[in-house]
Parts: sequence; C-alpha cells; structure tokens
Amino acid sequence: MAQVATKLAACRLLLVIAICLLVLPLSGCVSLPRPQSATASSPIFDPLQFFAGRTEGRGELRKILSSPIQVTVRSHGIVDEEGILTLEQEVLEGEKPPRKRSWRIQRVDGNVYRGSLSDAKGPVTILVDGNRMHIAFIMEGGFPVDQYIFLAADGQSARNILVVSKLGMRVAVLEEDIVKISE
Repeated sequence: MAQVATKLAACRLLLVIAICLLVLPLSGCVSLPRPQSATASSPIFDPLQFFAGRTEGRGELRKILSSPIQVTVRSHGIVDEEGILTLEQEVLEGEKPPRKRSWRIQRVDGNVYRGSLSDAKGPVTILVDGNRMHIAFIMEGGFPVDQYIFLAADGQSARNILVVSKLGMRVAVLEEDIVKISE
C-alpha cells in the first residue's frame, strides 16, 4: 500500500511539473509592445476634445494561443452641456460580426476622469499624465484591462496599447493607431 502511495505522489509531482512547464512559457506569448510613443508633457491629452466627433482606429489584437487578428474601431463622440462625453463605437474584430459598445466619460478633477463602458464590469477610471491617458477597468469575466493611449504631437492621432490580464498573466494585447476624421 505504501508503495502505491509513493508512486501516486510521484505521478502527481510529475503532473505538476508538466503543467508548470506548459504554462510558464505562455506568460511570454502575448508580449507587450515596445512603446513607440513616450509620455511627454505636451500636448496635454483631453479625451473629451480628442474623442468628440469621429475617430477611427486600426490595429492588431494578439490573444494567447491565437493568430493575430485585425481590428477596426469606428467611433462617434458627443460632449453634452454637462461635459459628459458619450462615445458610440462599432468594433470590427477579424471575421466576427460587428459589435457596438458605448462609453460615458466625465472629468472629475484636473487630470482625473471617471466613466462607464458597456462591456466593462463596474466603473472605468481614467488618469491623464501629459500626452498619456491611462484607462483601467474590469471586463466581463473578470479580466483586468490597462489601456494606454498616447496623443501624438499633431493632436489629431494617438497610439493605443491595451493589455488584458488574467491571474497576473497577459492574455491579450491590442496595438492600435487612432486618427480623428474631419467631418
């Protein structure tokens, strides 16, 4: 009986080692991009101004254990008399049918904003530091999201880097270029 228990313990140990060897390399599968944009003191990112009107983003989504997917996001934003930005988006992700999502963003104080997103679980927090905007929220399913948008010097385009995590591992990264569209 003791010999069977020892063999069972050895098999369990081997199984744990095998799982670790399989999972450990996955943490690097969805690597963070090398930011081509850096935080700068100017221009100051004003999300209410940048996302008012039409914008379009084009980028690539890399998910763990998947091939890269092309993503296009078409947005239309309106700032109301209370200073609240309502941003309606159409998201085209690879071969999937288009989906809609909505943001509401409001300045709280100086460089601090708060908001909501239709596919977020709970509130959205937004902090601006010079030309960089950091957005944080939890997706449905409990996936934490950190999104960094760097406003370009021209004030008409931005670089978006969105990172989705699960259990501390990066499971998806979106790199996107966003441009304002003249109306």
